[in-house]
Order: sequence, then C-alpha cells, then structure tokens
Amino acid sequence: MLPEEPQLPLLPESDIRNLGIQIKRMPRVFPAVHDLAMSNTRQIEAANYSRAVGVAFEQSRINDAIRQARLRAKSRATERQLKAMNNAYRKNTRAAQRATIQHRNRYIKQIARHYLGMGPELYN
Repeated sequence: MLPEEPQLPLLPESDIRNLGIQIKRMPRVFPAVHDLAMSNTRQIEAANYSRAVGVAFEQSRINDAIRQARLRAKSRATERQLKAMNNAYRKNTRAAQRATIQHRNRYIKQIARHYLGMGPELYN
C-alpha cells in the first residue's frame, strides 16, 4: 500500500510558483549593509557572497579585456604578415614577368641578328 501524500499548505496561485525559491533564497542585501549591525548570519553570508561575486566579476572583466587586446594584437600582426607576403609575392611576380619579357626580347634580337642578318640599328 502506498503511503499517504503530505498535505500542502493552501496558498494563493502567485505564491505557489515562488514557494521553492523563497525557501532557498538568501535575504536581500541592501547597499548600506556594511553600516547595519548584522546579527543575522544569513545576511552576513549573503553580503560576503555578493562581495565575492563582485570581485570575481571584476576579475573576469579584466581578464576578458586582456584576452581581447591580445587577440586584436595577434590579428593585426597576422594581417601585417599576410600583407607583407602579398607585397613580396607581387614584387617577385613583377620581377619574373620583367625577366620573361627581357628574355623574350633578347631571344628575338638574337634570332634577328644571327638568322636574319639584321644589325642592331634595325631592331632597336
């Protein structure tokens, strides 16, 4: 046989959904909590916890700012390196194109000189 279920207190609908939260919730901490003489240990615990959360949040914010600055610096360095590589590639490509054109012109002049018997005055 199943045991009988415990009787729940009769509450208005607005309080039913907050019932579990109200039991676990720490008391509210007001801005001037350090001025009050806190005799309630839960209030002291809540104040210490909120102070610790504030310190942790501040440290996390500082760490995030440092991380973002490092990522931006790394991104800029990578961008500069890629730009330098691209400039070097274009420079080398132009040099290779110039060399190819010069080689082709020399070859044409050589053919004109040796096979066609033309002098330098005719193909300049």
